[in-house]
Amino acid sequence: MMAIPAVWVLATAVAVGFAAWTSFGPVVLIFTPTHGVHLGDLVAAAGAYVAAAIVTGDIRRRSRRTASL
Repeated sequence: MMAIPAVWVLATAVAVGFAAWTSFGPVVLIFTPTHGVHLGDLVAAAGAYVAAAIVTGDIRRRSRRTASL
């Protein structure tokens, strides 16, 4: 069952990577004068985590089906 943590680590890496290398949209949260969270960062994180949730559900469904055989 190491696939599920790997999916969530990958989703987090995508979200952090997007936030680190882009600056799409307005700043919605300011940390310092040169660092903050852009609206695009939140959209990318939401997309990555929704995809991870879908993949996690699929993995769990497949493992339940295989265990019952």
